[in-house]
Amino acid sequence: METYLRLPFLGYLPNIKSASLPERYQHAHMHPQSNAAESFRTVRAAITLGSRGDKFRILTVTSNVPAEGKSTVAANMAIVIAQTGLRTLLVDADFRRPSLHQGFGMRGVTGLVAYLAGKVATVEETVQTAEVPNLDLVCCGSTPSQPSELLSSKRMAEFVQEIGRRYDRVIIDCPPVSAVSDPLIVASLADGIVLVTKFNKVRRDVARKSIHRILDAGLQICGAVINDIDFEGRDAYYYSYYYYQNRYYKGYYHAKAEALSKDESMQTAADADKKLVS
Repeated sequence: METYLRLPFLGYLPNIKSASLPERYQHAHMHPQSNAAESFRTVRAAITLGSRGDKFRILTVTSNVPAEGKSTVAANMAIVIAQTGLRTLLVDADFRRPSLHQGFGMRGVTGLVAYLAGKVATVEETVQTAEVPNLDLVCCGSTPSQPSELLSSKRMAEFVQEIGRRYDRVIIDCPPVSAVSDPLIVASLADGIVLVTKFNKVRRDVARKSIHRILDAGLQICGAVINDIDFEGRDAYYYSYYYYQNRYYKGYYHAKAEALSKDESMQTAADADKKLVS
């Protein structure tokens, strides 16, 4: 990633073995102690602790081609950021194939398209509250016939400015770079781009072309992640150290949680004994 694409490397993301869209999109919330959740936190830390980490408040997430998992990455990134206590907004700006409403169980809601088309007057009418604490969501809503025109409109610029004032962090899910111009339009309003690359799916020359498109537009790439690595199966040979490192710390957290639970049980028993004596 760093040698051939010359991009900051943000981290590995494992394959999430679930056919359920909500479980994949909300994995860091449903399984906070999993290896995948820890990997998303690693990406969060890489962005936050970078040289410009404090300036990346509004981030767009895109990929080279379809089916690289960029929506899964965007959703879980928003979740792990919200878990730090920051007020976070996740926006579905993939007007071609919107999916965040399915991943968070929000159907038939007023979305970003309605605001950009002037069907609703305020941003508040598009915001939905997720089950994840500190996380709000703006779905796409209806699929528009002219997505590029809506995303390049004055109302889109006003929308980004408004949410930037209201939230500590904003994650915007965009279409793949190679497919349409939409992600470049949205990224021009944001602070940076996170590029998702699926392991063993995209050729280096295709990735280079995607990066050139972004850089030629004068946009800032925050970094890239390698997604969908099967640490327990087909790719375990190459990444066994990384996998077992996560398992080691996962075991530490489990042991710590069990110790706290044991202490709480002992304290409860001691309190009960005191009541009996009195």
